[in-house]
Amino acid sequence: MDPRQIVDVIFSADKNIRYVGLTGPGPDYEVKASQMRTGVRALTSAEQEQHFIQFIPEIILGIADKLKDDLGRIGYALLCFQKVTLMLFKTPEYIVVLSLEAGTFARPIYERISTLLGLEHSRG
Repeated sequence: MDPRQIVDVIFSADKNIRYVGLTGPGPDYEVKASQMRTGVRALTSAEQEQHFIQFIPEIILGIADKLKDDLGRIGYALLCFQKVTLMLFKTPEYIVVLSLEAGTFARPIYERISTLLGLEHSRG
C-alpha cells in the first residue's frame, strides 16, 4: 500500500484523527506523508510539524524499544497534551504519527487501524 492509501485508511478508522504523518525508517527518516484531516486547523506550524515527525518518533519509539526484552513489543506510544493526543507506532515500512482530538480513547483507534492495515497487535 502506498503512503497516500495508508493515510486514507487511517483517516477512515475514526473521526477523531486530526492528522496522519508517515516517515520512512532511518537513517534519514524521510517524510513520506503528512496530512491534516480536511476542515481541521493545525495547532503547530508546518516547520514544527516537519521537524517533529522527522525525528522525535524514532527517538521515543527507539527508547521504548530498549525495554522489549523485559516488557514485550511496544504497540504504540502516546503523548497527551492539553490540546491534542499524539499516537506513535511502527509498521514494517513506516513510523506513523497520529494527532487525535484531546481526550480521545486511543486503544480502540489503534486496534481498528491495526486491523485495517493488517498489522499484528496484542491486547494487554
